[in-house]
Amino acid sequence: MSEMGLDSYDNTQKHGWRNWAWNRVVERLPEFIGRVSFNVKRMSNIDRRVLEAKTVLYLSGPDDFDRQVALRLGFRNENIIAVDTDPGNIAMVRRNGGIGIVGKLDEVIMAWRSDWPVDAVIADLCCGLSLESLMLIRSMLASIAVPQSAVVAVNLQRGRDAASNQFRSEVDAASPEGLEKHRGRAFAVAMISESGTPGAARNAECIQLSRSWLAEGMPVLNSYKSRSVRMDSVVMRMPLRHKVATDCLTEYGQTSLLIGRKPGRNVPKKLAALRAVRTMKSNRETIPVRNSL
Repeated sequence: MSEMGLDSYDNTQKHGWRNWAWNRVVERLPEFIGRVSFNVKRMSNIDRRVLEAKTVLYLSGPDDFDRQVALRLGFRNENIIAVDTDPGNIAMVRRNGGIGIVGKLDEVIMAWRSDWPVDAVIADLCCGLSLESLMLIRSMLASIAVPQSAVVAVNLQRGRDAASNQFRSEVDAASPEGLEKHRGRAFAVAMISESGTPGAARNAECIQLSRSWLAEGMPVLNSYKSRSVRMDSVVMRMPLRHKVATDCLTEYGQTSLLIGRKPGRNVPKKLAALRAVRTMKSNRETIPVRNSL
């Protein structure tokens, strides 16, 4: 299993989760918000062109099942970008005609250029609310290549994240829903907290100030059992960004700050090569490409 990638169990629960997550992502893209439901079979030609132009970063894992779901929904193959720390997994993606990059998802996002905006990030992680997942949060908030309209889908293990106990207990204390154990909700609150909500000195205040976003961000939760592991998910729109602030973070959160942190030395070069491959593929088939930000 890759360092920061999904468990690729080929079972009914996992396939059900993939279909659920990708459909919820589409429903939260700006052009599809407000639809009663999303049905790929009933999409207009305009909707199909909109979806084809969307760029998605996702963790491929050893079997790349997510790409199959994305293609069925109508995403364009050249705009579905696989990320994995295992070179063998990315080699398999490329053999099957896909595009991928070897690296950590947070470092890829940090190095991604703004003239190719990322519309969605789908991270099926094999960790809980750990420093790894918080680094992903910081990279998405800091990157100008991830616009305010982007959608985030995250799947987390319940457990293996004792370092977040303090943070999650504060989330629980501030929330009447009592969902502290649900890692998807905790991830959403952590992302809101680390977005730098002004005037907040404690996580409880961050949560209170983020009530309006909880409606606008359209967060939706899911939970299922994969073998002996409980998995928690959230799909949501990006929270409003404010200046990076540390007064809203616990000591645990402050250790994940990425101010001044640079991606791995070879990541920008790998991204340049990836773009070259995509351009070469576009010579064979026209690819919808949006204008730069």
